[in-house]
Amino acid sequence: MNQNTNDIIINHYNKVAEKFGLSPSSTIGDQYIRQAEITFFIESLKAKVSNQGEGQSLFDIGCGNGHLLSVIRQEFPKLKLFGLDFHPELTKLAQSRKLENCEIIQGDMRKELSMFGHHDFVITERSVINLLNKEEQFCALSNISMIIKPQGYYFFSESFEEPRANINRARKQMYLAEDINPSKHNLWLREEDLLTLNENNMHEIDGPLAKNHLSTHFYITRILHSIALPKGGVAEEFQNFFNTALPAAVGNYSPILFRSFEKSK
Repeated sequence: MNQNTNDIIINHYNKVAEKFGLSPSSTIGDQYIRQAEITFFIESLKAKVSNQGEGQSLFDIGCGNGHLLSVIRQEFPKLKLFGLDFHPELTKLAQSRKLENCEIIQGDMRKELSMFGHHDFVITERSVINLLNKEEQFCALSNISMIIKPQGYYFFSESFEEPRANINRARKQMYLAEDINPSKHNLWLREEDLLTLNENNMHEIDGPLAKNHLSTHFYITRILHSIALPKGGVAEEFQNFFNTALPAAVGNYSPILFRSFEKSK
């Protein structure tokens, strides 16, 4: 990452750390998405963790302020936890939680990770997309693959370009002028990028939630409420109603996808 893009990331997350501290709203304001991500990770682990995690370890790469690790700690008291984040202030916030049997490290997923051991589970939550060129994303995905034990798992929630085309096409048909675009501190993945995982003995498996679980929510929040909400109106009850009334995972409109991979050897 060159200095300019490095500064983009550091400056953005300086503001995040200062504004949100230990709040679950850190890195994402939409708490429906945050809770869905937590459900995905927890249910994925419940399906694979044995004996509450005794003798097993999990590495959260891009752990931010440690909120997800704190939830995992409550659910799996015997699972050894590690967290890594590039941003110094977010790392300090995560460390301040003083989670039991959990080591938080400042580091860089673009660099070799084997010094942090090999793990039964690795997770990323919208962190690979913070690398702002493809070569560095490929490097990170390869590094992640290398520290997963044979028959270990990589669970992630990351954003993808392909669904963005669908939701922007739908918005144009509704005469909504502005496209949905990545933030300046994000570079969204493409399906072809996952070949890096395949090349490192990782193969995709079914998870507890459909990978497009958030599709309905994105259609509601990025299309329906943009049409229906009067100027100055508040969307909360509108979104809550339709998220309850409609099934999840309809269509392919959510850039954020839930994916699960297992290492074969």
